[in-house]
Amino acid sequence: EKPPQNHWKHRFPDLEQNLMDTYYTFRGWNEDGVPTAESLANLELGFVRDDFLERGILDGDASADAEGRG
Repeated sequence: EKPPQNHWKHRFPDLEQNLMDTYYTFRGWNEDGVPTAESLANLELGFVRDDFLERGILDGDASADAEGRG
């Protein structure tokens, strides 16, 4: 998700992080690039949300908004 260190002559780490954060938010992902519980519920993928919770990919707090959906 990041270009090689020597990709650009001048790097802007803060800008790069801001772009990634904005993109992840747009996609409905958390900071690790995993779909949020809410996004999964909106896509009617509650079974995936439940699996992610069971496997520890999502934490319990992340599913609070999506409980009951999906």
